[in-house]
Amino acid sequence: MPVANEKTQPTLAELRSLASPLVAHRSLPFGVEPLDRRLAGKGLCAGALHEIVARSCSLVDDAAATLFTAGIAAREAHATGAPVLWVSCRTDRQHVALASGLSAFAVG
Repeated sequence: MPVANEKTQPTLAELRSLASPLVAHRSLPFGVEPLDRRLAGKGLCAGALHEIVARSCSLVDDAAATLFTAGIAAREAHATGAPVLWVSCRTDRQHVALASGLSAFAVG
């Protein structure tokens, strides 16, 4: 009969190894030194999941977060030639601006 492992709490090193990426990814710097130096890898990690949310529910904050995200996606799509998959859990109020902004980068 197998004996249960008495060790139930993982060590900090074990948790870090699980949280570390298995593959190194490219960095997407913003070109703004105060911002880039605060990000691991001096920019956003390409090929990773990022969450960007509006500060409030106001239209202005929502538009800023949406267009900030679209700008990052468009820049990456333009640089790599890869498509952008845009998924939203609600009706996007900035769909016209978003479509015209992405089309400026030949993304759409």
